[in-house]
Amino acid sequence: MKSMYFAIFIIVLFVCFTQLYGDDLGGQAGAFLRIGVGARAMALGQAYTAIGDDGYGYFYNPGSIVEIKKWSVSSSYQFLPLDRKIINASVGVNIRNDAAMALSWIHAGDDNLMGYDIDGEPTEHIANSDNAIFLTFAKTLRRIGGIGINFKYVQGKLEDVTAYSVGFDLGFFGYLMDKRLMAGLCVQNVGVKYSWDSNDYYTQGGTYTEDFPYIIKAGLAYTPKQLPGFVSLDLEKGKDFDFRYHIGAEFDVVKQVTLRTGLNNNDPCFGIGLQKQFDKWLLGFDYAYLFSKTDDLSASHCVDLGVEF
Repeated sequence: MKSMYFAIFIIVLFVCFTQLYGDDLGGQAGAFLRIGVGARAMALGQAYTAIGDDGYGYFYNPGSIVEIKKWSVSSSYQFLPLDRKIINASVGVNIRNDAAMALSWIHAGDDNLMGYDIDGEPTEHIANSDNAIFLTFAKTLRRIGGIGINFKYVQGKLEDVTAYSVGFDLGFFGYLMDKRLMAGLCVQNVGVKYSWDSNDYYTQGGTYTEDFPYIIKAGLAYTPKQLPGFVSLDLEKGKDFDFRYHIGAEFDVVKQVTLRTGLNNNDPCFGIGLQKQFDKWLLGFDYAYLFSKTDDLSASHCVDLGVEF
């Protein structure tokens, strides 16, 4: 009996991850951390490892936040198919042009996931959510770039069962050609894993451990001379999935309006950014439209609001 109850728990866990995140991102621990955050980054196809001048650089490369100029406060909301959502909030600060730090939170979840029994029959709706808190530190390397680290706490909840873990990301950010060529390298999910204990969920349960797949990412961003924009390229490889590529381009149409487009591993992305200066405050609004590779799922939308001062 104990093995049967435990098998039911594992099936429900797998189905929840698959329903939430889908494709090659689903069925693995920490899938919500591979969907991405920030409308600007999403519109650029997540080709963001070599870009870090806003509140979302911590997620793609902790070393890149040395590009934050002063204070940066950002928040985003991503509307996913099947009534799912991802929420992100971040605060970053430049420290005497010699270092930077940031504190960030990501929430993903859906309270209307369908549970299934061991025979694959639907049972009832169950609550599922994931949260991650990032504490980021970066140090400037004079005339070279910067290095950084994310310390992160990750928590997953499936109905009444909660798993958590701590780990870190490492990142390097560099520039050449008077900062017209940026480069980034990042290793993510070092030491992160979920340990599920369903003994409190079922009368007879068990334990189950899920390792977050480590991910290595490398990227370049190039700003051509006399052109108001840049192009970027990222390559990433995870322990349990094949190479993925990300391509993005951003160009200023006028001083306060920016258009973006990209490819997130074959999925087209588009977006727009608006900025307005109010004395010492720079207010920004960004939107991204993300096509779905699955025909029966609708597209995703991401909106965010940020301020620098």
